[in-house]
Amino acid sequence: MAPIVKRKQMQLGLVGVIGLVVSFGPGLLGCRVVRGPKAPVRPPGPVLPQRPDWPTVSPSSVERYKDGLEVVHALKDSPQRSKLRRSLQRTITARLQDALREGQGVRGFALFLDLARLYADIAAEGPGRLGAKERGDLAWAARRVLRTFAQRGGAEESMTALAVLATVGRDGRAAEGRFAAIVHWLGELEDPLFGRVKRYVDPIAAVDKVFGRWPSPMVLHTLRVLLARQYTTLRPLTRLPRSPNVRAVKQGLAAVREYGWQRVRLLTLARREGALKGTLIKIRSKAYGDDHLARLLAPALAAQQSPAALITLADALAAKWPDAARALCRRAAQRYPHDANGLYCLGRLALSAKHTLRALIYFEGAIRVNPGYRKAWEDYAATYLDRLVSLLAQERLDQVRREVRFLESVHRVAAAWWVNRPLKTSLADVYFMLGRGLYNEGRIGEAVSTLRKALKIKPTPQVQSQLAEIAFWRGRYEISIGRLDAVLKQLKGSFAWRAYWDFRTAPLKARARRRLAMQLRERAKTIAHRRTADRLLRQAKTEEARAVLLHSRALRSGQLLLRGLRSPRLQAEVLVIIGQMLHAAGRRQLALRSFDAALDRAPERSGTYVDVISFLVMRGYFDEALDAYHRALARTEISVYLKAYCTFWILDLGRRAKVDPERLGLAEVFLKHLQGKEWFHQLARFHLGKASYAHLAARAKTKGQRAELDFYQSMRLVKKGKVAQARRLWQKIVDSEMMAFFEYKMVRRYLSKGAPTRPPKKQRKVKKP
Repeated sequence: MAPIVKRKQMQLGLVGVIGLVVSFGPGLLGCRVVRGPKAPVRPPGPVLPQRPDWPTVSPSSVERYKDGLEVVHALKDSPQRSKLRRSLQRTITARLQDALREGQGVRGFALFLDLARLYADIAAEGPGRLGAKERGDLAWAARRVLRTFAQRGGAEESMTALAVLATVGRDGRAAEGRFAAIVHWLGELEDPLFGRVKRYVDPIAAVDKVFGRWPSPMVLHTLRVLLARQYTTLRPLTRLPRSPNVRAVKQGLAAVREYGWQRVRLLTLARREGALKGTLIKIRSKAYGDDHLARLLAPALAAQQSPAALITLADALAAKWPDAARALCRRAAQRYPHDANGLYCLGRLALSAKHTLRALIYFEGAIRVNPGYRKAWEDYAATYLDRLVSLLAQERLDQVRREVRFLESVHRVAAAWWVNRPLKTSLADVYFMLGRGLYNEGRIGEAVSTLRKALKIKPTPQVQSQLAEIAFWRGRYEISIGRLDAVLKQLKGSFAWRAYWDFRTAPLKARARRRLAMQLRERAKTIAHRRTADRLLRQAKTEEARAVLLHSRALRSGQLLLRGLRSPRLQAEVLVIIGQMLHAAGRRQLALRSFDAALDRAPERSGTYVDVISFLVMRGYFDEALDAYHRALARTEISVYLKAYCTFWILDLGRRAKVDPERLGLAEVFLKHLQGKEWFHQLARFHLGKASYAHLAARAKTKGQRAELDFYQSMRLVKKGKVAQARRLWQKIVDSEMMAFFEYKMVRRYLSKGAPTRPPKKQRKVKKP
């Protein structure tokens, strides 16, 4: 199995959390725009180099499919966009047809939304720019979705399909009539004073959600009418002498106060500046709205020399209505093309919505308008690092190399602008990501040289730990220990920060000292000189004692970290490491409790399930691993990819241990639903006996795919009693140096201890005579 970073499930831990917060600040914590300082005026200097193209690739995986969608949305004005959009349209249409035919309505509706978003920008202007093929595909998909959800009473899904049909269908008026009928039906279920019936959908909320998916003029008009009707109905509440302490009345008063903001939002999206001036007059006359809104709106409508007033209004709207904030920032960028703040505002909004590529384009535009805009440079470099993580998740190492070469030139230009003031996201971080990608692909020699380049620029704990792990798996335990010791020596920061890294590195350091002790004993057996052999044996005992001391100290540090950390995800990470150390110390029941507590502490964290299940399977704990696996299947936050590999491990251990086949039934049913072309789908068919080893060996395109296939074939051989043949395959996997794969770690254990079928027995204490 590929490491979690390859599947967009990279476990950042405390390091990643602090790094992201430092880099992105409050923008990651919500949709609120963080308005940058006024773009400084700098003398002419070097300019940003030309960015490499972002080509889409065949959507052979979920990550690549999502990347294709992001590229299409980012390249709004690019001539290649129409070609990419047609390619994705064909893919989505085929998947949508399969999903609806198999009765997967939720998945089908999600695909329909992806298809609609490809053309949602055209929806606001009308269907005139759409070709006949695009109109036909959209109308076909909308009719299929409407047929599926109208029978179930899905109001929001049916309204979305009808909104699309009203724009692109042959009989748009009929679709508009059905849309209005559903809205009327929802309104009939609502009491104007005491709120809606809880069982049904709020019509305003439903239409607002449809408007976010398909912003056509028809939906916009319906939303404006509903809001005006609600305001007219609830307006008398403000004239009550004393408002009753009833929740429904409080909600009504809140809706009245919010109407002015909603009107500003909708008129901004409709580009009706004249109507906005009329709204300002009504706000000042106390018809609706408040003084704060008037203070924001008046300068935004006045003739200004800078976009500051528009960005301030966008700042106020962004938390609840990011669509209106984007429209205001876009107007600022268009009205003041020589001011970089409008583009920077768009970039921050795109970043808060997790549209990485779109944010990069806006930050890049801000830098080209004003090359001395330091804040735009900082966000550009930090966001591009996110882009590298995404490419690694898609296994596109060649593209990562191209992006790294581009980022090298970017940092050279930044260094020319700010001498001795490197960007916070430095070139060392870029090299670290490239080194991780090479490590994931099994190119260990290249990974080591790249990580050393990162180390020369900035000796971070992540780089040292990665080099230490490589040295450990290559059997160079002294070098590994030295690297891990250097982590604490070079670390700067608070006591908690040092305690975290001391705890994080302790398990690997203890294992390295134990392996070093074994090496010293083996070396002592081959030396005839008695004194030298005795010295090596004493060194081995010292290393073992140090390993025991590391374990006990790390366990204490872990308990302190649990008390100090507030994040449940970080607490789960700590509990997993504590469980691993407790098991290594022979305290197995406590270890199992720690694993169970980790799953309870952050049940949505993917890495916890993968770490716990792989650890238990490697040691033969079938019952405990099966329980964790069932909990993983119940979580929608865990990707299908991760669930599939956990299923493979559970099936391998269960079949080798000859457990009751009924206990494996759920795992086999899960694999039967994996019918795609992705590699793990093909491995699922292999586990179900529907694909042979020779057939998949011919289809394995990468060294990692071949290593995975060899591993699962070897476990099949172990089940048949052909251990010698299995060991030959295990050695091939070790030689491949796919160190980042969980299967590699399993093989290293199985080569030394064998593949277990039950938990290890407790060692009996031998009484001394």
